[in-house]
Amino acid sequence: MRTILKRGAGAALASALAVSLVGLTGSASADAVSSARGAAFGLELVGPVGLEPQPAVEAVFPAGPETAEDALLEVPADPAVNSATLAVRADAAQQSTIEPTLQAVIEGQFSGAPATWNARGYAITEDLAAVSNTITADVIESESTAACIDGDIVYGSAARIVNLGVGGTNVPVINPTPNQVVFNQLGIQIIFWQTNWDPSTGGLTDDGESVFTNALRITAPGGIDLTVSHSEASATCAGRQPQPPDPDEPDEPDVPEAPPADPVPGQPTFTG
Repeated sequence: MRTILKRGAGAALASALAVSLVGLTGSASADAVSSARGAAFGLELVGPVGLEPQPAVEAVFPAGPETAEDALLEVPADPAVNSATLAVRADAAQQSTIEPTLQAVIEGQFSGAPATWNARGYAITEDLAAVSNTITADVIESESTAACIDGDIVYGSAARIVNLGVGGTNVPVINPTPNQVVFNQLGIQIIFWQTNWDPSTGGLTDDGESVFTNALRITAPGGIDLTVSHSEASATCAGRQPQPPDPDEPDEPDVPEAPPADPVPGQPTFTG
C-alpha cells in the first residue's frame, strides 16, 4: 500500500536537522557509474517481540528497479513499538539525476555539493510511540546519498527529528553531530543520526562500501533494540569516457620521423 505522508503544521518550530556531505571545492562534475544502490526501511526491532525491517525497499542499477517505494500506515509491536506511520523510498541511476528530499538544506550548507546523486535511500516515520508509549516523536527522517564526482565517490548523510520526547518531556537535539547520544537515563539510550559517515575525512568509519544513516537508535530494558528510519546508499565509478575531438580545433600536421643515423665505420681519428 502506498500513501503520501503529510508533516504536521508548525513542525519546523521544534525540529532538529542534521545534514552533512563531503565538502567540495570548485564546481562538481558528476560522472556516470557502473553500479548504484539505494535502500531504506522504516523500523527494525530486536527484542522480546522481534520485528523484521519494514517496510523495506531496494533499488539497484543495473540489475534492479531504478526506483522503489513503499508505505505502511501503522506498525504495532506492543510494548516496544506501540504505533508508527512509515514510508520509504530508494533510487539508483547511472547518471546523477536523483534529487534528495533535503535538497534545499544541502545546497544552503555546502558550497559545491552536487545537486543530484546516483543513489539514495530515504525513510520517514511519523507519530512514533515506542517502549510502552514512553518515547514519542512527530517526524523522524533519514537520508543517505552517493555520487561519483570527478572519479571519486561522494557520500551524503542527513537526519531530521521533530518533537522527540521521553516520558512526556521534550528532549532537545542541540548542534546535531553524527552518533549523538541525546538521552541516556533509566536504562534507555537514544542515539540521533547514527551513521558510519566520517565528517572529518568524507569517507566511512568502517570497511563497508555503503553509507548508512539511522535517524534514531533506541535501546531499552528487556533487550529492546529499535532502529527507526534507516537509509543507505552506494555507487561505483564507471570512469570517464574519452571525449571526442573538438571539430573547431585544427588537426596537428603529421611530422615524419627522422631516419636513423648511419653507423660510423672504424675508429675515430683525433687531431691536435
